[in-house]
Amino acid sequence: MAVQLPSGVTLAATQRLIINVGAEVQSLDPHKSAGMSKANVIRDCLEGLVNFGIDGQVVPGVAQRWQASAD
Repeated sequence: MAVQLPSGVTLAATQRLIINVGAEVQSLDPHKSAGMSKANVIRDCLEGLVNFGIDGQVVPGVAQRWQASAD
């Protein structure tokens, strides 16, 4: 299980997440899609080099580490 539940809490047998994107996505290729609904689906399917944590700070995604260049 991905999380530890408080004592006495049980989950339903089937867990589902349903997201309404508003329109059918024609392509999952980031170069061939346009619009926020499509961008949101692509963002949910692909992981970037970095992501944003709960507090809005940049956290590692696929990248293990990074550094800023002096220039």
